Amino acid sequence: MKIGILTFHDALNVGAVLQAFALQEYIEGLGYNIEFINYSCRPKFTVKRIVGRTLSNTIAKIKDFANYTLYGMRGKYNKVLHVSKVEYSNKTLSEANSEYDIFIVGSDQVWNFNRKLNYAYLLSFVNEKKKKVAYAVSMGQCNIPIHLHDELKTHLRSFNYVSCREENATVFLNSLTENTLSVRQCVDPTLLISPVLYENIAVKPKRERFAVSYILNQLDAKQRREIVAFCRNKKIPLVNLRNPDTCIRLKSAENKVVPPYEWLGYIIDSEYVVCGSFHATVFSLIFHKQFVVIESEDIYASGGNQRVRSLLRPLGLEDRCICHEHISVVIEREIDWQSIDKRLDVIRKDSECFLNNDYDFCSNSFV
Repeated sequence: MKIGILTFHDALNVGAVLQAFALQEYIEGLGYNIEFINYSCRPKFTVKRIVGRTLSNTIAKIKDFANYTLYGMRGKYNKVLHVSKVEYSNKTLSEANSEYDIFIVGSDQVWNFNRKLNYAYLLSFVNEKKKKVAYAVSMGQCNIPIHLHDELKTHLRSFNYVSCREENATVFLNSLTENTLSVRQCVDPTLLISPVLYENIAVKPKRERFAVSYILNQLDAKQRREIVAFCRNKKIPLVNLRNPDTCIRLKSAENKVVPPYEWLGYIIDSEYVVCGSFHATVFSLIFHKQFVVIESEDIYASGGNQRVRSLLRPLGLEDRCICHEHISVVIEREIDWQSIDKRLDVIRKDSECFLNNDYDFCSNSFV
């Protein structure tokens, strides 16, 4: 019995790799043989993507391209993942049916269909007799165009089980399918495994006191100054972590492009975490960090980052998402980690039940 997982396993994004690693470790811990299907729809660097609006911006993008090549081509980013040796394209994905007995899609934003459907991540290539499961898939802000609803509904009928990472996506899909699919909300895979497994692959920085920032979305000048000023007032250096081709740069900070393993080391050893990322929030929770989530004006006006808020709301920590508040006021608030860990355990057990009990990988039919 072999399980093929389709996700963003080769994205140059630490969260994408770490969620894949976590799902791999958890399912293998149940005694199953899994492999990531080596399929990618990652956009390639082009001259248009490299040329910036200013000379300094272009130079920065050239550095990003160098990092993209360094990490992407040498496989440094996803070296801990068990990836199929066969590379698949849209034309050859159907050939994977001969390799796997069960197909899982997720986690991450594999169903973020804000313009069009991606049929690969809807497992449209999988034979009818094969089992199809969606685990903790994310739909981003869940802004699915109305004209895609009927077609999406048709594809969902072919799934045996579906779970979403966010509450808004769970509600949306249950409404779309008129509750015939019983879509459930499950935690991101990164919350399923022991912190020890992350510590085992983490590369710790050789430095003492520091704060880290990791922000994917653009912030205004005032918010950027606020981050730098907070660290200056605390008299600790700020390390702004970045992916090879994403995340903002911060003046007066040490901007570092790091692979997932160094990223983990910085998060684990940091004194404070200032973030605008789902997975930076997750690992702040796992390693009990004083953290704050900064939302851009646009995101805040649209109701906030629903991926992060859906995670923090049941923990009573949604007030750590800010837009206009001062960082120092929020980040210094004490967190009752004993209470948070207990709440996480309850949420985690629901997801473990979904994976362990609600379907049996080795049975001929779902229970």
